[in-house]
Amino acid sequence: MLHRAVSLYHELLTKGGLAESSRAVLDEGLERARLIFGGRPLSPYLRPHFVTETDFARVTRICETIWSAIQKVKDAAILDDSLLEELGLTDKERELVSIDPGYREVSPTARLDSFLTDDAYSFVELNGESPAGIAYADAAYNIFSELPVMRRFAETYNLRPLYGRRKMLDTLLRAHEEYAGHKPDHAPHIAIVDLKDMPTQKEFELFKDFFEGEGYPSII
Repeated sequence: MLHRAVSLYHELLTKGGLAESSRAVLDEGLERARLIFGGRPLSPYLRPHFVTETDFARVTRICETIWSAIQKVKDAAILDDSLLEELGLTDKERELVSIDPGYREVSPTARLDSFLTDDAYSFVELNGESPAGIAYADAAYNIFSELPVMRRFAETYNLRPLYGRRKMLDTLLRAHEEYAGHKPDHAPHIAIVDLKDMPTQKEFELFKDFFEGEGYPSII
């Protein structure tokens, strides 16, 4: 099914000026949404990455299994120093992991970097840089859904977004509530913290706009 869908999308790009009209909508949308990474448009191409529902369910199941194992290692390691030796932590890292953050999750905003191809689903690393790409992907879907070629494509295939900013906010709120031990009586303030002049600055701004739109004061 995936290859048929991709073939149809390519075919549509050859018809009736759909490619050029879609390119104009894409360029305007990228600029309006501030989808800039390191000074260049995030995705200046008309071809998105399609994932079937079957593949997405498989990816979700695998990631949940991997993450469960990571969580188990964390829970065991905080009770057994010998496991820290196995993990090869430096003295400075040992100082950091000895701090109780007030919530159980090993790293609520980390991500499992991975690649899905025709032949395999492979992991690269557990990336603690949180959480690059989520806000970009949300905004990119909104833009691509407006492309003339995508509107034609949607006449044949059902499309749905994978909005992540809402899920990120829910994750942060759960961690905050667990830390506080109760539901807050007012909206928590959210800080987005990183080094200055990072190429992901625009995504920070997209998150800030979303958080504040949901009623949570935010600062970068």
